Amino acid sequence: MIPRSARPHYAGLKTAAAMAVSVALASAGLILPTAPAHALTGDLACTTKATVTFSPALRPATESSVSATGTLPTCASANGKFSQLKSATITGTEGTATATGFVLRCPALLTVTATATLAWQNGEKSRISFTLSTDPSQGVKLSGTVTSGPMEGDTLYAVPVVTLNTSCPMAGLNTLTAVTGALIFT
Repeated sequence: MIPRSARPHYAGLKTAAAMAVSVALASAGLILPTAPAHALTGDLACTTKATVTFSPALRPATESSVSATGTLPTCASANGKFSQLKSATITGTEGTATATGFVLRCPALLTVTATATLAWQNGEKSRISFTLSTDPSQGVKLSGTVTSGPMEGDTLYAVPVVTLNTSCPMAGLNTLTAVTGALIFT
């Protein structure tokens, strides 16, 4: 039997790797402070929290399928056109993810392209297509269009704060949580 003191200490390695990835991601702009508050503009502004799941885990030289769940718990219509839309859940997400610029097994440059349904509290549904990009040269952003339902033809935009799964340095990117102060529909 190997004495305890002679065994590798993986917890320390995991912590060091996670810290190295966190520093690299922060310097690449992937973990950002909350965007400053702005006056509501456009058709609708919603707070948002979503979790994106990658299958298989996103690693160097791979493409993954993505699914997402989440909520738009609070929405407000500055121009009054969509004041009936107060909140929604995110369902039926389908898409793909690609990445480059890996630090350990965590991507620095990530692009998620997908479609999803926003199921509004009043029973209406909007279909959206969107891209989530973590390009450090442009900052983290979410952009897209409403393809059907309420606000059809509107564009959507947000600057989310993203958090990667803590096991990313060892297992690759399994999940990403995105939180926005305002997802804007115009």
